[in-house]
Amino acid sequence: MSITIESTFNWYWIVDCLIDTGYTVHLANPAAMQQYSGLKFLDDKHDAFWLAHMDRLSILPQGYIYPKEIRPIRDLTKTRTYD
Repeated sequence: MSITIESTFNWYWIVDCLIDTGYTVHLANPAAMQQYSGLKFLDDKHDAFWLAHMDRLSILPQGYIYPKEIRPIRDLTKTRTYD
């Protein structure tokens, strides 16, 4: 079973918990997704169904899940590029 998590500001903790529990986790990259049109509802429930549908079709744009050990270095270099 796989679970798709949308890449947001605080995705680390839930992805770590799910991986430690034994789930396969996909990190959805919302910046790479074309906005779906024709939907009247834009909420978390419909977004979840949309992400699951894209995952089932194997067309889900994914982000890389950095290992826990490397994340502090990545975050530091990412922060320094914004200065």
